[in-house]
Amino acid sequence: VLVKDCTMEGGHSFAQMTSHSGEGLAFENCTVKAGRGVNLGNAITGVADFRNCSIEATKGDGYGIRVDAKGENVMNVNGCAITAAEPIVLRNAQAAFTFNIAQTTLTSLGDYDIIVSGTAPVMNGVEGFNIKY
Repeated sequence: VLVKDCTMEGGHSFAQMTSHSGEGLAFENCTVKAGRGVNLGNAITGVADFRNCSIEATKGDGYGIRVDAKGENVMNVNGCAITAAEPIVLRNAQAAFTFNIAQTTLTSLGDYDIIVSGTAPVMNGVEGFNIKY
């Protein structure tokens, strides 16, 4: 599934996905300004990519990208700008999950750039970000 060149302003969130079957889920060149950003729930099966996206959560408790970080799945965030109270939330995290981030700016309106609940997954490129485990 590829979501490409989309813009959203207003509303609750850009995507509320709770299931996805198949390999690959990607958001490319998307601009989101909504109460909350993208909620993948447990939608990742295989790899989820965010490439060159701008996500701004306007609610005081909003997240940029929130995902259930389960299994041997992978999430890549590359070339994005994310502004939210909680820019990246990895919930129900498991050690087998992999999170890669590169060339991305996270602007937290709260205390942390990345929030991990569960077991710390493999994380690459997180140096310099404020992480809560």
